[in-house]
Amino acid sequence: MGSLISKATATDAQRIQRARATLVRALALVTRIGPLLSVFGLLGLVAIAHSSVSKKGYPNNIDENAMLPAQASVYFAPSDVRMHSVPRDSDERAKLLLNQLQSAGLDAATQHIWVSKGNATEKFTNVYGIVRAPRASGTESVLLSAPWICSDDQFNENGFNYLMSLAHYIPKFSHWSKDLIFLFSDGGLIGTRAWLEAYHGFDEFHPDVKVSPIVYHGGVIEEALNVEFPGTHSRYDTIGIYVQGLNGQQPNADVPMTAAAAASSYSVPVRLHRSRSETGQNAVDFMRQLNMGKPVMDYVEGAVGLAEFMSIQAVGIPMAHHALFPKFKIEGVTIAGVKDDQSTSATIDAQRVCLVIESTLRSFNSLLERLHHAFWFYMMFTIYDYLPIAFYIAPVILLSANLVFQAFLLFTEGEFVLSAKELEPTVDEKLKLLVRPAGVSSFLKSPRPLQLPIAIVSLCYSAVWICYRLATGYPSYLDQPLAVLLGYAAALQFAVSILAVPTLRLFVKHPESQPEQWKLLKSLTYSALGATLLTISTLNPSLSALLALPIVPAAYIAAKPSKNVAVKLFRMLLLQAASPVGLLGLLLLGLGESGARHVLQHVWMVEYWLEGWCVGAVVCAFWPLCLALQILVAGF
Repeated sequence: MGSLISKATATDAQRIQRARATLVRALALVTRIGPLLSVFGLLGLVAIAHSSVSKKGYPNNIDENAMLPAQASVYFAPSDVRMHSVPRDSDERAKLLLNQLQSAGLDAATQHIWVSKGNATEKFTNVYGIVRAPRASGTESVLLSAPWICSDDQFNENGFNYLMSLAHYIPKFSHWSKDLIFLFSDGGLIGTRAWLEAYHGFDEFHPDVKVSPIVYHGGVIEEALNVEFPGTHSRYDTIGIYVQGLNGQQPNADVPMTAAAAASSYSVPVRLHRSRSETGQNAVDFMRQLNMGKPVMDYVEGAVGLAEFMSIQAVGIPMAHHALFPKFKIEGVTIAGVKDDQSTSATIDAQRVCLVIESTLRSFNSLLERLHHAFWFYMMFTIYDYLPIAFYIAPVILLSANLVFQAFLLFTEGEFVLSAKELEPTVDEKLKLLVRPAGVSSFLKSPRPLQLPIAIVSLCYSAVWICYRLATGYPSYLDQPLAVLLGYAAALQFAVSILAVPTLRLFVKHPESQPEQWKLLKSLTYSALGATLLTISTLNPSLSALLALPIVPAAYIAAKPSKNVAVKLFRMLLLQAASPVGLLGLLLLGLGESGARHVLQHVWMVEYWLEGWCVGAVVCAFWPLCLALQILVAGF
């Protein structure tokens, strides 16, 4: 046949053409404004740091009316304080704690933990006791925990004494409707996790950890308070409240607000975390010297607070022992005593600390069901000001959304064999039907050979996974200076980038007449990278933002081939700087060898002992795609 006659009428043809033209215009619009989405996301993150955006003041922030924060009567008196000299030896300390809990009438017992580290085995002993609820069946419990080693590596002597004092005081009253569990943990985070796992029926949770079973059980633990008051001095300047948990998880927002409300009711100064980081304090001091005015300084302090909160959440490192509670659906925070070495007017004594704890327990005791009204996803400027998910999730998503749109556009390029004009049919006036050139159909599309792009991405995942396994399997290599290790990683990344495409072309056929392979590789990488960042944003939005901020603009600028060697090298270096290797280099420059290694050791400890997944997300999902973008620049 000299022509193809469609069955559509002229009206249908016009509708099809309009739809196609609309699609072309929409794609052109997305191409132009797509990069602006990331800019809007960045501006959104800058805007939400303004104090007018956050929810302010604890009375307006507590959504669970039944908690009645700081409204119940408390009776802890100075005579109820019991101070003991807590032994440093684990066995002697456990004996003292067990005797104290039993003398107070609690169901008390010990739990032994054996941790294998190389050829050595360490033994730790947890001590716990339960105050049975006198007014209920004991199906629900509240946990009061105190680790022997605080998060700042000091001995938690006062914290132990405060809980022992409460253990003798609380059984005097009959208004408790929940079991109260006192836990004195040993062995750091591993000890706390061992007790939590055993309490919930998991005696074997790690191949290098052996634990003895739990003798006494209470009800289901729903709320918890971790107490850290280091040292033996009698007073503190302020109380810090820690919120962020393992892998960026957080308790219900009503919990830190309730603890803060209890502290405020007794004129106890309270703040988010123990102190501001040195970098954050330097930024605030610098802006204060410029005399920018109160509105600007309020914004700077809010921005610094938000940045520090996001940096802690992104890494996923536990800041205190409450970080392990969310895994077991326990809503809890850590309250920590802060003593300023230069202060001479510390006012927070043992009685006031115990009153704050008692008031918080009374609020937990008032609950008739699990917390469910407030948010689990939020960011905080201060202990009283926080952002619910509705305020920050849009900017975080916008940072990565452009990658998905660009992937779709790249995949559709070269879709039709002929241009839209050449495909446009003509109307046969006699037959009143559409006539097209011979052999032409709007369904004709050019093939998309994905063999080479898929092979490249698969190679990237395999290479990064092998490097990760070698590094974790032979930890002695990690003892070298971080600069040397980063040099090895950068050199390996460059070598794979340069050799990947020529090597894979030997095994994967790719006719030159087919669409450009680099566009298909870029489309595949962008789609995987966008999906990865958007998925992480729902679990740990701070980590998603931290990864998206460098890689999205770097990919927009550099992820394209070039014949110029200098341009090619510049683009590879830019993508290298936005990859995990470059981010670790920035960490090394900012914190120095000891600071950066301290952070990496904590990250490794969390990943190995506590089932952290932030390292896995970066290594198994993010890093391979950064490497694929480098291969795109080097190999095409």
